[in-house]
Amino acid sequence: MAKNKRRNILFSIAAGLSLACISVGSLAAANVADASFTPPNYYKDSYFVGEEISLADKKVTYNGQEYDADVVVIAPDGKGYNGTDCSLSNAGTYTVEYRFQVDGKTVVTSETFIVLQNFCDVSSSRSSIEYTSYTDEVEGKSVTREGLLVDLASGDEFTYNQIIDLSDNTQYDKLFGMFVIPKEKGAADLYRLDVTFTDVYDSSNYVTVTFKTGEKNTENLISGKHYYEYNSYMSANAAKQLTTGIDRNDKGTFEYNGQLYYKWVSHAQYGYMFRTSFYGT
Repeated sequence: MAKNKRRNILFSIAAGLSLACISVGSLAAANVADASFTPPNYYKDSYFVGEEISLADKKVTYNGQEYDADVVVIAPDGKGYNGTDCSLSNAGTYTVEYRFQVDGKTVVTSETFIVLQNFCDVSSSRSSIEYTSYTDEVEGKSVTREGLLVDLASGDEFTYNQIIDLSDNTQYDKLFGMFVIPKEKGAADLYRLDVTFTDVYDSSNYVTVTFKTGEKNTENLISGKHYYEYNSYMSANAAKQLTTGIDRNDKGTFEYNGQLYYKWVSHAQYGYMFRTSFYGT
């Protein structure tokens, strides 16, 4: 059962981002190799996708004299843009060419910058992201956590756009941490959350980890709280696989390390059990 509610999730992600950018000035014209030239520097080293830059009123200093320049922006896909403004819609390296006339000849110089995907984003304006701290009581103690607070509307997606290198990771390495903060403690805003890791070179190659719980009722209470307020379940699948989670059970169907496990395949509610709560309790 799905509820059409917003859900708050606090993420902390174990990954870093490093950037490198080189700004280049070049000059191309006949018989002007020894000319005194001041390369333009109108733009930052890096921008994010979706930002806009102005192309209007750009000047270039050449041989000590200032010239009005026509500006053309070459996008990563090779397309050129001119006019007064340019929206940076693709990630990659952009080249800005400045073209001006000297003694009837066209002189061209340029600078470059990099456009990056946002560190993370959400799929619509109904959702939001902010870096914050959150304090709650855990087993009788006040605990403060810091991370990205994602207020996610029903049907929206949160995307982390940076590369997570798993080449040297083991089963003991932490990739990210999260917990769900319902609008009202004790009332779940969602019963399922999918986290997908996508191959940066091949988007058809991915692994999805599903976190889920059930809708509580008056049965199976522990100290006055329902079983689902203490526990949740997890399953996983690669591309074109059925989501599967295992749970240790004496009536299980297969053995692993001397223990019997039951395999939950494509089950809406159950999987590997772990201690967390979608109910904020």
